[in-house]
Amino acid sequence: MLLIKKIIPFATAAFIGLIFEIWILAPKLTYEITAAAVLVTFIALYVLAGQKLFSVTLWNNLPTPLAFIISMCSFFLLIDHPVVQHIYIAGSIILYGLALNNIFAFLYHTEKYQPYALENIYGYLNLVSVFLFIGTFYGISLLFGVPFVYCIIPIGILASFIFARTLWSYKIPWRVGRLHIFVVGLLTAETAFAVSQLPTSYVFNAFIVSIVYYLAVNISKDQLRDTVSFKRVRLYFIVGGIALALAAVTTKWI
Repeated sequence: MLLIKKIIPFATAAFIGLIFEIWILAPKLTYEITAAAVLVTFIALYVLAGQKLFSVTLWNNLPTPLAFIISMCSFFLLIDHPVVQHIYIAGSIILYGLALNNIFAFLYHTEKYQPYALENIYGYLNLVSVFLFIGTFYGISLLFGVPFVYCIIPIGILASFIFARTLWSYKIPWRVGRLHIFVVGLLTAETAFAVSQLPTSYVFNAFIVSIVYYLAVNISKDQLRDTVSFKRVRLYFIVGGIALALAAVTTKWI
């Protein structure tokens, strides 16, 4: 049984990559592909958690991969270039497979588990999920003419929820960080609305909001763990600033 659990992360990632390639060939299968991706993610976590439906392990580890898969599916609807679609699928399933593999190592191979590996991969997964969700909201607003103000509350709720899962991965109880969770959600939503006024593409807009989210999450996390320092905060701003500069010179301005 352990061997089966060991191959589940890569088998699941390969399956999701396959159904997304099918999605390219059959665009009308949107609901079926999304449902299949969500279902196989649930089954994979269910098996890794020991086939116990009401186990704490299952419901603690499920939200982050599930949110990533849903955000991956939603953003994929906005991509119409074949090459970009293939690159998107490859990058997404690699990150997804690594996340599931770290869950397996954390649960069953503790001697090989690298300290903070799960926390780090969950941090990346959550950050990408926020970017994809916000990009989807911007895309929907742009393509269907939906006033972006209607997207503020869902964005705030999603950002707060995903940040709460980040805190869980660092073993910080949500009750301890509930004020930070609220502030991060509010800041993300307000930033998203402000950025929606810029004459830039929806991808760049989502990237800006994601950088603000990245800064808020890391500073809040460090504060809750009593590890905040000037050097760490400066590093976060340097990374965010470099990422923003690179995106600014490559984005499509409208």
